[in-house]
Amino acid sequence: MSIRNILTDIISYKQSLYRSHKSALILKDIDLPPITKEQKKIIKSVWGEVKIDTRWFAYFNMYRTDDCEWTPLFIPDNLHYGIIDLYYSNYRKSRIIEDKNLNNLLYSEIYQPETVLRKISNRNGYIFLDKDYHIISENQVLNLLSDGNIIVKPSIDSGGGKGVNLFLDSNNEKEILKHMQCSSDFIVQKVAKQHETMSALNESSLNTMRLITFIHKDGVHILSAVARMGSDKSYLDNASSGGIFCGINNNGTLKSTAYNLKLDKFDKHPNSRIVFKDYNIPGYKECCDIVTSLAPKFYGFSRLISWDLAIGIDGIPMLIEANMTFGGVDIPQIANGPLFGDLTNEVIKEIFSDKKNIWLSRFI
Repeated sequence: MSIRNILTDIISYKQSLYRSHKSALILKDIDLPPITKEQKKIIKSVWGEVKIDTRWFAYFNMYRTDDCEWTPLFIPDNLHYGIIDLYYSNYRKSRIIEDKNLNNLLYSEIYQPETVLRKISNRNGYIFLDKDYHIISENQVLNLLSDGNIIVKPSIDSGGGKGVNLFLDSNNEKEILKHMQCSSDFIVQKVAKQHETMSALNESSLNTMRLITFIHKDGVHILSAVARMGSDKSYLDNASSGGIFCGINNNGTLKSTAYNLKLDKFDKHPNSRIVFKDYNIPGYKECCDIVTSLAPKFYGFSRLISWDLAIGIDGIPMLIEANMTFGGVDIPQIANGPLFGDLTNEVIKEIFSDKKNIWLSRFI
């Protein structure tokens, strides 16, 4: 293994440790119910010698609805970031293809938001490319930016809406260009038009679905499906940007309860007043078919992928991005229950049959 690859692995592990330690802050200010002796025994019977912060089971179980029984099958955030996600993903390879400027090449057969231009850099400088990857001048960039109705986002590390900017008015081209020159790689896209059923949930944001695929033994499993929508006139649907999220049933309808990151519960959208229970998501089956067919192509990068999709104005699924690493488990587990469901025991056995991972669990 080269020194560069070793350094990349160290960086990925440091990032996973940072995320696992940061995730524990979620528990800091929440009044959690105590874990009983009987529950501790149940946890032990499932997780064995793995070092567990039992507060995670109190946390996730307290938000379960529909009179679900208490379960030890939830995946603690710190274990997910510190061990499980790294086990199922090749961070070194995945970081390359998570660049959104590659999406039109990697997923050319899938409908995507229309790209206007790109900024791509290396250690020696940067260039601007048009939607077809042709080099263009700054004057051409200004012309392409002059119409407005565009969204500018980092092509790498834009999780939670970080660094994403919406420009609805024209005559912002010089401001946008200056912004792009001072920062990292960017992709500029036309504001996507979405299906009226999705727009009705929250008109100001592009409302998306997060589908998580997992390749295990007999094929591709869709572990979780969550609808994400903005609120309070925000153009972002991310929960970390004030949005709310709701689990999706297997038949493509919404569950009865949505949440925000404060874990307030909603039976209807706070702004649109649409009732969530049984609200139909158009194109849901087609979205499942798309991610199920795509997942095996990226087996060498990750067995556990979080896909973000929207529904176009004509009902056609639209791929926004694919997260090969660090997809997160808190939102899908709050919305839908234990991430791996009936596969949890097999996942624990697979990962923690390696004594090294049991040892690592003491430090995260």
